[in-house]
Amino acid sequence: IAAKSCDDIFLLSGAAGASKGLALAGAVSGLITQLGTRVLVDAEQLDAGEQLTLTATAKGECFVVSGESAVTQNALAVSGGSALGMCRITVEAELCHAVINAARIQISSQNDMGYYSIAVSGGFGDKGIAAGLAAAINVVHQSVSARLESATVRAAESVSISAVAQPLVFAGSGSIAAGGIVAGAGTLAANGIASEVHAEIRGSSLDGQTIAPEGKVANSMLEVRANDGSRAVLLAGGIGAARSAGGSLCMGFNGIGESL
Repeated sequence: IAAKSCDDIFLLSGAAGASKGLALAGAVSGLITQLGTRVLVDAEQLDAGEQLTLTATAKGECFVVSGESAVTQNALAVSGGSALGMCRITVEAELCHAVINAARIQISSQNDMGYYSIAVSGGFGDKGIAAGLAAAINVVHQSVSARLESATVRAAESVSISAVAQPLVFAGSGSIAAGGIVAGAGTLAANGIASEVHAEIRGSSLDGQTIAPEGKVANSMLEVRANDGSRAVLLAGGIGAARSAGGSLCMGFNGIGESL
């Protein structure tokens, strides 16, 4: 019994401004998503024979991209943009309230999503002042769980419960400013990940034996595994160049909190 989501989501925005005097360009890409994948078996009795498998999987990519440029000949060129991705994802596989006859039982849930926020900005002034600003931010909350609850398992050779989270979260921002007098470039890239990854057995028995908190059951192989392999990647860069004064400021932040 399996449930699988394969969601690819793309959001693009762009802006451009050009003038002999004041040139402005701004763009914001914002994506807020909530995704859920669930396998639930709630039955009185299951006769599965050799093997019973429950699998919930989430795959796919979310892209948020912003690009902008401003060009002036004499006065001021300012370009700024942001790409913001916010996602809440739930992946659950649960078997509960059943008397199960199966040699092998496997319950697994896994999150393999990818989240990408990219922002690029450029400001160009031939004789004036130029500025380019870009920000890319990801906020991801994931809940991945596999559970055997209030069940009686008979004649089982092995029971495997696994919950795995291994998404890739990428934030990249770049800006360039080139002016005749003054030029400044600023970038921000930030990732925030909150993870809840749980593999659980609650109130269940295996071949007439209550499964102890430490997971010991005689004459049977029992595996309960929770793994958070989330990857957060940052890339931020800026160039500011002018005949009089030029500079750039780049900042990057990663924040990860997990509950296993």
